[in-house]
Amino acid sequence: MLFSSPSLGIHCTDFAIFAVRGKKGNLTNQTQVKLPKGVIQDGIVQDTGKLAEVLKKVVKGKRVRLCLPSSKVYVTLLDVTPARGRRLAKLIRDEVERTIPEELKDIQYQTKVIKKTKEFMHVAVIAIRIDVLKGYLDACKKAGLKVESATTLPIALAAMEGKGKKEPFLLVSTIETTPTISLFAKGWPVDEALLSAEASDGAIAEEVSELIEEYQGLLEIDAIGVLGKNTTLNNIRAMFAPENS
Repeated sequence: MLFSSPSLGIHCTDFAIFAVRGKKGNLTNQTQVKLPKGVIQDGIVQDTGKLAEVLKKVVKGKRVRLCLPSSKVYVTLLDVTPARGRRLAKLIRDEVERTIPEELKDIQYQTKVIKKTKEFMHVAVIAIRIDVLKGYLDACKKAGLKVESATTLPIALAAMEGKGKKEPFLLVSTIETTPTISLFAKGWPVDEALLSAEASDGAIAEEVSELIEEYQGLLEIDAIGVLGKNTTLNNIRAMFAPENS
């Protein structure tokens, strides 16, 4: 199932492959193997054969869950006119086509209705280019691995935390090369900000504040989780301390 939530899996970057396990927000790098230069570039698999060779070294077993690069997964919240069935599916498809900067035929996507009002249905969408996903799936197949599900690291970490099932919450992750700020509601990602690798802790905290302000009145964020540097957590705590509110 696309974008299911794993507790055990492989996380792919341009530079290395990690076999990871997580529980209650704790991430463990079971194994890390560096990738030869050019096997994955900008999150896209360039050589499935060489990637398969590395996967065989990293993964012990036959069944894996795949963490895709966050930079290659689209996460957005759409507003559509209230509808049902085929009518709703068409409205969502039209908005996906208008919003996601890819040809509709070239992507795979899933949706979830997050909130309904008289005027709108707020629908979360997560999508990825089919060819990008296929590169990873083909490499896993060559390595003799069966992919049970595909996700991203922030989504997987949120699932490990056990949060987001009801109340909206933010997850800030500095574990990946590119820091991410992910907004979840009803256990589903609804928005995500990708920051530059050089982003300071202050810049990350400021982005958190802007995301909260953007969704004020639509999704009242219940909690903020930080996975990564303690200094990032301290900056966010300082921003929302009573004397600064």
